[in-house]
Amino acid sequence: MKAALVGAGYAPAVVSEVTAYLSLVDDRERRVSALAGEPRLVEPESLAQSYAASFHREIFDSVEMLDSGALIRLLEPLGGVSEVRSYTKRLRDSSEVIALKTGRTYAYPSFQFDAAQHRLRPTVAQVNRALLASKDPWGAMAWWLSENQRWQGRRPIDYPDDAHLVALAEALSDDGF
Repeated sequence: MKAALVGAGYAPAVVSEVTAYLSLVDDRERRVSALAGEPRLVEPESLAQSYAASFHREIFDSVEMLDSGALIRLLEPLGGVSEVRSYTKRLRDSSEVIALKTGRTYAYPSFQFDAAQHRLRPTVAQVNRALLASKDPWGAMAWWLSENQRWQGRRPIDYPDDAHLVALAEALSDDGF
């Protein structure tokens, strides 16, 4: 299962969460006997997708998001709308921002931006690059939301301007992730 998730491109944090979840629900006999009706097999990939969808909903429920229009208004002092759109595309492509795909548009977690200064937070950009946010935005988001044991159990999302976060994110490659 773990190999299938890694092969599907999920981040180590997501793979860890899914495998931990699946190990908790691996008591098949008890689960089957508790079901109403005929027992049926559930594919592990289906369970993984269901868990990932639940994780995605949890993020959208717990983190304030900006749609493209709100982001354009926040960054408008940079110039015209067309310039802002190309700027946000560059930010996505360079991994400087986490951009969560929602249908045919993107949602941007608002903690990444300093609304008063109409800009992307520099520390957030550095961390997101270290996390390769363009390749795995959900994994990067999981990192921001997770309590970091190397940082007294604090969640990075609660301290987006703290320069220590860059070293914490870069340490991931030292851990073999």
